[in-house]
Amino acid sequence: MFLKNSTKYHYEGCEFKNWKGGKCTAFRGIPYAKPPINGLRFKDPQPIENPTTFVDARNDGPDCSSTFGANFSEDCLFLNIYSKSWEPYSENHLRPVIFFIHPGGFYLGTGASSFLGPEYLLEKDIILVTFNYRLGAMGFLNLGTPDIPGNAGLKDQVMALRWVNDNIEYFGGDPKQITLMGYSAGGFSVCLHLVSPMSQGLFQRAVIMSASIPPQSKIPRRNQIELAKKQAKLMGCDMESSSLKTENDRILECLSQFEGLEISKTFRKMFHYGNDNPIYLWLPVIEKKFGQERFLIEDPYKSFKSGRFAKVPLLIGFTTGEFCTSAKDILTNELLLNQFKEEFNRISPICFMYSEHKNEANITQAILSEYLENFKNGLSEKDFENLCSVFSDSIIRFGVEKISNLASKHVNVYPYRFSYEGSTSFLHYPGHKAVEHMDDLMYLFKLWNKTFSPNDPESHIVENMVGFFTKFVENGKPDEDFEYKMQTFVEFGEKVEIRNGPYFEKYQFWENLTKY
Repeated sequence: MFLKNSTKYHYEGCEFKNWKGGKCTAFRGIPYAKPPINGLRFKDPQPIENPTTFVDARNDGPDCSSTFGANFSEDCLFLNIYSKSWEPYSENHLRPVIFFIHPGGFYLGTGASSFLGPEYLLEKDIILVTFNYRLGAMGFLNLGTPDIPGNAGLKDQVMALRWVNDNIEYFGGDPKQITLMGYSAGGFSVCLHLVSPMSQGLFQRAVIMSASIPPQSKIPRRNQIELAKKQAKLMGCDMESSSLKTENDRILECLSQFEGLEISKTFRKMFHYGNDNPIYLWLPVIEKKFGQERFLIEDPYKSFKSGRFAKVPLLIGFTTGEFCTSAKDILTNELLLNQFKEEFNRISPICFMYSEHKNEANITQAILSEYLENFKNGLSEKDFENLCSVFSDSIIRFGVEKISNLASKHVNVYPYRFSYEGSTSFLHYPGHKAVEHMDDLMYLFKLWNKTFSPNDPESHIVENMVGFFTKFVENGKPDEDFEYKMQTFVEFGEKVEIRNGPYFEKYQFWENLTKY
């Protein structure tokens, strides 16, 4: 199957079947930027100057170096395009587009079809785009210098989005109906694209799934040099013995000795406590001016408060048990549990992302009083639900509610809450249940842990999720009966219901506690 666009380039794609057996088309492994290798390593992405006239787009491109996946390469800036059917280009039949940003904490994940299978969404007549962006140090090293000002991984996303705006019509997509959609770190990214000057005008709707910018966190200004130094130290470099004068040069000299895969193998060791705390270690940075395009120019919440963000309809929500696995990891590991109890004043700001907040000590004590009343008597698995709630509220729910409140002054915001307890969960904790982070995503994408068929008892949840989200993609409104108003949200349980009442009951607690 070949596609030829008006500028003489040819793409060879392939057919596959959606979850109901219908024929679909895939164009995979399409390069959207120059390979970020050699002199472009760690730097802002660059457009392809002389594209090849033929692209074999039958297979996924390599994954970006991370802690999860296969077929890694630093030459990894590729995207995939899926459609329910393929027809020659016609401006009279262009379909709405989902541009999906994958999850993974900015240090793992991929847009590959083995990670994000399109089979469920492609029941609908839409175009789906998934893609890779650089991760960990490879995409988020920021030295605050003209060469490496930061946010390279986020600028990869902008580059892919620009490519889609320029080319998607040749694949049957409407460049004037692009929905920017992301999950977890991908949803965090959508929050940032809403305020980034680089992304304005490139999308018409936005979906933020199980993500926010934690309001209590501090977005770094100019660089995260301590993180860069730690990365160099983990690679075994003796920074003091280098003949280079500046610290930045010594860091780059160190990292240049190693392949991206070697560096990514140390990503887990970068975290400050446990398996992955803080949840977001590599953060966006407010860039210093060097004449470059800046992805972030001010604190995102300042932009939201001032109305300086993309005025597009917003669908935003979370599951009822976000990051409960993080709570389980602490309660089931004796070493981590002892550290958590003995060093709570140090560990709590790390886990719940309020390090460097001016009210850090007060926040710590308030968390103990509000959530962990049994702390002095010793924590046990009986405290699982409460500890889970601290992770959920601090990392996701507080920010979701705050962004919803601020954005709703200018645009229609449609909040949702996913509470369906399915047969499969990303939480593995015998005797305990929760609707964990990503438990909803498995009903939109074919993930590695569960595959649904039309005869599956839970197939109606797939139908509900796909129908709800694609209606928003098509119309900018998730349901004909959902009239936007404050204190109204959609509940995804066994059924999809519109609810009235508090969306996040502890919002005011966090808002009062973390005001600067």
